[in-house]
Amino acid sequence: MKRIRVIVASCFLITALGTAGCGANSATGDQTSQTPVTDIKVVSEQGMELYKANCIACHGVDLEGKVGPDLRKVGERKTKSQIAGQIRDGGGKMPAYNASLSKEDIETLAGWLASLK
Repeated sequence: MKRIRVIVASCFLITALGTAGCGANSATGDQTSQTPVTDIKVVSEQGMELYKANCIACHGVDLEGKVGPDLRKVGERKTKSQIAGQIRDGGGKMPAYNASLSKEDIETLAGWLASLK
């Protein structure tokens, strides 16, 4: 559990630092539309909660894999879209979650998993 928190905190910090200089139009000083850093933190927390509620039995507390594959660093192997498709449609031994999770929840979970690099 501590490892997941460290991973989430690291992803949040990297994202926050990466977006700190974004959004200002250098010519006009106007701000462009962006997701506030607090929203990124909420999405990360929501993704982790969705993982705990739906994935932990097969993929493990630390994403190490049990019945399902290891999901540590899954973002290095698959895109968010590929991960969302796997969650939505299932495949292999994995059941489809399109009937039990909303599209928004699938996108949130896929985004969180894709951030694990």
